[in-house]
Amino acid sequence: MPFRVVDFVQDAIYHACNNGARKSLLFQCSEDYQYLYQLLQTYAARCKITVLVYCFMPDHYHLLLRQDGEIAINLFMAKVFALYSRWFNSKYSQSGTLFEGRFKAVCVDTDFLLSFLCGFIHLNPQEADLVSDPCDWPNSNCRQWVEGTGLSMSELEFISDTFGSSEDYRDFLDAFPEIAAKCPDNILNYLLDS
Repeated sequence: MPFRVVDFVQDAIYHACNNGARKSLLFQCSEDYQYLYQLLQTYAARCKITVLVYCFMPDHYHLLLRQDGEIAINLFMAKVFALYSRWFNSKYSQSGTLFEGRFKAVCVDTDFLLSFLCGFIHLNPQEADLVSDPCDWPNSNCRQWVEGTGLSMSELEFISDTFGSSEDYRDFLDAFPEIAAKCPDNILNYLLDS
């Protein structure tokens, strides 16, 4: 595999995503989603990573992560997804790789990209026709963002700094099609490649 070209540094925010190998499912039941969520939360606390936005789709995932400590996000991701892969393969009597390859990552370095990715990630289930309202997808933190409940102080501060309030974020999601239509080509190309 080629070397990663992204440098992971403290206090930076990254979009990370990956697909199932051969377009296979990463999750086959609600227990699978819950297990990965628990791993994510456990190791995020240990590694001082803030999971700002997450969305687990049947065959891929998206994460928006902030590296708050010195442990690099790639080490955190390697631990979490190696454990998940072993557990998943054991549970379903499979072997081999679960993921398409290394996770893709990009440093989120503009306010536009930051807000755009929040909406893009949370709206994934609606865009895939899995739900009519993104808050109804149980495998993301969209509902918590929109309702302003069940979030850490760090997450609430992030929403406030980026959007104003949870209500403002809901308005942002509702306006997202218009925002996406004005999206620069380089961002759209990145998202199509991820």
